[in-house]
Amino acid sequence: MESIIDGLRISALTQLPPFLLSLIRPLKSASKGLSTNLAVLQTSLLLKYQPFYAFLAKQSPKLAKQVERGYVNAARGYYETAFRRYTRSLGVIKARKVEKTELLGLTAQEVGKEGYKAVYERLKYSNVDVEGEGGAILAYMADDKDLVSQL
Repeated sequence: MESIIDGLRISALTQLPPFLLSLIRPLKSASKGLSTNLAVLQTSLLLKYQPFYAFLAKQSPKLAKQVERGYVNAARGYYETAFRRYTRSLGVIKARKVEKTELLGLTAQEVGKEGYKAVYERLKYSNVDVEGEGGAILAYMADDKDLVSQL
C-alpha cells in the first residue's frame, strides 16, 4: 500500500507546480496582464487551491519555493506595470494653473483675519470629489485624455 501512496505523492508533486503556475499565467501576459484583477484572482481562484500549495510545501519545500517565486514575480510585474501606467498618465495631464508656493503652517502673527480665510479656503481640496474641485487624481481619472489637473 505504501508503494501506491508514494507513487501518487510523486505524481502529485510532478503535476502540482505546473498547475499552480498556470493559475497565475494571466498576470504575466502583456496583453491580459492588467485586465486581470489580482485581488479577484487571489480570492476566487488561488484560495480555492491553497490546500494544494500546502501539500506541496509539506512534501517538497523546494518545489513550493519555485511556485512562490513565480507568484511573487508575477505580482511584482503586475503592480510595477500598473504604477508605471499611472505615473505616465499623470505626466500627460496638464496643470490648469500654477499654484504659488506657500508655507504649510502659519503662526497667528503672520496671518491676519483674511489670511485665515485663505487657509481655510484651501481645505476644499482636501476632499476627493470626482465632479467638483477635488485635489486628488484617481487612477481611473488619469486615463481620461481630456482631464486637466484641478490643483
